[in-house]
Amino acid sequence: MLRYFHFHKKTAQEHAQVLSLSQEHAQVLSLSQETAQEHAQVLSLSQEHAQVLSLSQEHAQVLSLSQEHAQVLSLSQEHAQVLSLSQEHAQVLSLSQEHAQVLSLSQEHAQVLSLSQEHAQVLSLSQEHAQVLSLSQEHAQVLSL
Repeated sequence: MLRYFHFHKKTAQEHAQVLSLSQEHAQVLSLSQETAQEHAQVLSLSQEHAQVLSLSQEHAQVLSLSQEHAQVLSLSQEHAQVLSLSQEHAQVLSLSQEHAQVLSLSQEHAQVLSLSQEHAQVLSLSQEHAQVLSLSQEHAQVLSL
């Protein structure tokens, strides 16, 4: 009879250990779900970061077009000289070709204004990128758990 009680006491202790481990396992599963959610947020912000990089490339195009716009202003000054230099008709013909380039660059300037709006989006996405870095640190802490 004493063996019977000793066996049941030992079984009850083992059962209590199993329950304790089950509770710890439930906590691990809960943390795993939180980690998965944070990882999904990191992936979402990574996609936004890819958009930031794409907009950065467009911003580089804006800077290139700004240089072309400076050329437009320079060519406009040369065009004013064309109007005042009617005696040098050969130069007028040459500068008229440059004037055609001015009109083409004016169209590119309209694109510059459009890309400036996209640049404002770049700045907004840069703030979200800072959040990505913050979440990445939190993600590293979760993984260390």
